[in-house]
Amino acid sequence: MNSRLIRRLRIYLIIMLVVFAVIVVEVLAGRFGIPFVLIGVLIGLVIGIVVSRSYRLSWDVETNKAISHIDWIGAALLVCYLVFIFTKSYFPGFYVQGAALFAIILGITAATMLGRILGTRHGMNKISENLRNLKTKHECHRLAPAVAANEYVARKSPAVHDSSTVKVS
Repeated sequence: MNSRLIRRLRIYLIIMLVVFAVIVVEVLAGRFGIPFVLIGVLIGLVIGIVVSRSYRLSWDVETNKAISHIDWIGAALLVCYLVFIFTKSYFPGFYVQGAALFAIILGITAATMLGRILGTRHGMNKISENLRNLKTKHECHRLAPAVAANEYVARKSPAVHDSSTVKVS
């Protein structure tokens, strides 16, 4: 795998764990309400999964690594995500204030990281599956002449019977 991709996923994981730890401490202390955290987590999870699409994963045969690149859809998603990041406290601020707003924002942040990890992992799994299928297909094509030759030899040689089907007189 690409070291930059793995490093990016580790950064997302660290941020997610730290923010979720803060959320748990605040919920246990009674400063955050669980419904506000869950609203933030649901919003963030959807955003994270959608934004994970901004980086297209593909397999580079020459380097034998998964690489990520941004296409035009990914760039548009990235711009929307950046706008959201800078305004995420603005829109919920119309409806909630104080600790509830902070709980929603932290939930969105943590779940966005989780969504990006899940989305990237899904992309990596698709690459692995495609590589396995390609390898299996390659093995079949490589073995096909040998299998065909064995079948030809088996058809030309006298029939071989199992001992259970041969009658002994």
